[in-house]
Amino acid sequence: MAGLGEPERQQRFLDRLQRRVADLPWVAVVVVIGSLASDLADGVSDVDLLVGVHDGAFDQAWRDRDRLRVTGTVHSWDHWLDEPNGAGTHKWLTSDIVLVEALIGVPASGIRLAPPWRVLAGDPHVADRWPARPPVSRAEAGPGALHPVEAAYDDFKARLRRSATT
Repeated sequence: MAGLGEPERQQRFLDRLQRRVADLPWVAVVVVIGSLASDLADGVSDVDLLVGVHDGAFDQAWRDRDRLRVTGTVHSWDHWLDEPNGAGTHKWLTSDIVLVEALIGVPASGIRLAPPWRVLAGDPHVADRWPARPPVSRAEAGPGALHPVEAAYDDFKARLRRSATT
């Protein structure tokens, strides 16, 4: 996008995460989803991830989810948790103001992988264990489903993008 720059802060986060996952035995694969996977990201894009967890390791992964926050954190929250099925969503705002959404789960969790996506770390073939689905729209999240910090970040992005086109 004109005027909003390249996703340098997001790439810095992804580079550090890629190095960190080697120290996380519960990680099977990390998949980048959305604009950062399709080279359509700009300087205010958020980071969407699937953190694929080895079978039987979800409890450890959920306990250690803070280890995914490799560039510091201003604020973090859990969007939802389905422990019986081994899935949850952890979100945070990094110290350099990047919103990160990490879907954490085992292959049998019911999490489905929406295109576009690319493997950041781990065996690329492991990503195929999460079934495909069409891209998710904000409307599918439902009204009031956003955390106040995420809603404010979305508004901030929209205002910046509008101002960059005027």
